[in-house]
Amino acid sequence: MKVTPILLLLLAGALLTLPLHAQAGDKRDKQGSVQVDPIPASQIPPSPYLDLDAALASFAVADGFVVEPVAHGSNVHLAVALAFDGNGRAWTCEMRSYMPNLDGEGEQAPTGHIRVLEDTTGDGVLDKATTFLEGLVLPRAIAVTGDGCLYTSGDTLYFIERKGLEPVGDPLVVDPEYAKGGNPEHKANGLLYGHDNWYYNAKSDKRYRRIGRRWIRELTNYRGQWGITKDNAGRLYFNNNSTLLIGDQFRPQFFRGHPTYTPKAPMTSRLGSNRVYPVRITPGVNRAYQPGLLGKDGKLVNATSTCGVHIYRGDNFPEAMRGMAFSCEPAGELIKAIRVERDQWNKPDGGHPFGKKEFLATEDEWFLPCNLYTAPDGTLWIVDMYFGLLQHRAYMTTYLRKQYESRGLHKPKPSTGRIYRVRYAANAPSPVPRMDGLQPKQLIEFLKHPNGQVRDTAQRLIVEAGGNSAMQALKQIVVASKNPLAQIHALWTLDGLGLHSVPAMLAALKSPNMDVTTTALDI
Repeated sequence: MKVTPILLLLLAGALLTLPLHAQAGDKRDKQGSVQVDPIPASQIPPSPYLDLDAALASFAVADGFVVEPVAHGSNVHLAVALAFDGNGRAWTCEMRSYMPNLDGEGEQAPTGHIRVLEDTTGDGVLDKATTFLEGLVLPRAIAVTGDGCLYTSGDTLYFIERKGLEPVGDPLVVDPEYAKGGNPEHKANGLLYGHDNWYYNAKSDKRYRRIGRRWIRELTNYRGQWGITKDNAGRLYFNNNSTLLIGDQFRPQFFRGHPTYTPKAPMTSRLGSNRVYPVRITPGVNRAYQPGLLGKDGKLVNATSTCGVHIYRGDNFPEAMRGMAFSCEPAGELIKAIRVERDQWNKPDGGHPFGKKEFLATEDEWFLPCNLYTAPDGTLWIVDMYFGLLQHRAYMTTYLRKQYESRGLHKPKPSTGRIYRVRYAANAPSPVPRMDGLQPKQLIEFLKHPNGQVRDTAQRLIVEAGGNSAMQALKQIVVASKNPLAQIHALWTLDGLGLHSVPAMLAALKSPNMDVTTTALDI
């Protein structure tokens, strides 16, 4: 065949229409959509990497609240999760090798750290960072005990003993297949300390508990994708990438007492809609070219990358907002607030208290909130990776790669990541209790604390200490206290110690508070 100039031009034109970098996400696009830009490049504002002051100025937060920096700069490098110890120090998982470039090359490098951040001056800023462990592969979950640390590296769940902030000996393999298979968006995470003294996980059907010096594992209901939380009664909540909030109707192991029985009734419910209201146009969303994903204004319509769900259990926010859920949506650069309600059958439901405004939103495309926590000071903490590449390479489309490259979102600074706290401006943060080293009898009073994070820590430390020195004081709380939250934790502490009390159980069963009664029934 004779190759004419016209034929050469046609061939060249055809090649120009092909993607220069075919991406794994293209094959996953079941709709086979044509990847046409929904927003012309000329209408997309730039996305500069903002310094801390500029990032803070970019936040639009609900009336009456302020956002304050807790840690940033060299003290935080791609942190994705944290846990608090008995003295309020924050133990962070740094997933430093996540998407080192657009192709994810070198992602399995053992560069992950666990660092302990602490406030040495009392001003609320975590000014000191101590490396506890390094050489980890994509660590994404952590829990701290009085004498050790439960953490992930690769597919494996480990426990290592500690003396203060120093690891002791070799790590123990708790579960070699904790997070087998999948990619960082779809691996087990969470390690949430439940009311019943078990650790629960998202993207998982396993729970873990320490009995003496031995860790045991049990099956539980499969829950969520990234992030797991609980309310003051101990019920669990989670999400998936396109669902902002899902809640268990019953306690974690309800209906699991008989191994051959499969309940026919639904065990979970979605709370509220998945509608979101970004303040910036969001073309940098995977498959934004598909009809309906963006609105006519170019903004994300429904959640697509939900993570880090949390029930606020602190004492800083107004009373009406305690027990409210918050969910991260980094594709929309926002954090959603969801009001949690339950009907007479205990079925959860919810609504959006701020209407068409979000609790927190920003025009900063680098903002990547991935986890939320009630802190020991009673405020709400945000773990922000501050990283431009939200989408893992396993799902990235040719369209999204072009979006990232066009705004330089694949070029972060050498050390990136921030931790913020959201505080109700009229209320100062609460003093952070110092509980490490206290005896069980000294910890009892903290079971009555208005901050759920403090109550959880006190319960955990008493159970870890073992023995029966606190038995009478725990029974007295259940029998005589007028504080239902303290009664619930006292009941579970007794259970964790193996110290069941008939008088305490009878008192709980007669309680006018339904959560106290159902706790006793559950035990």
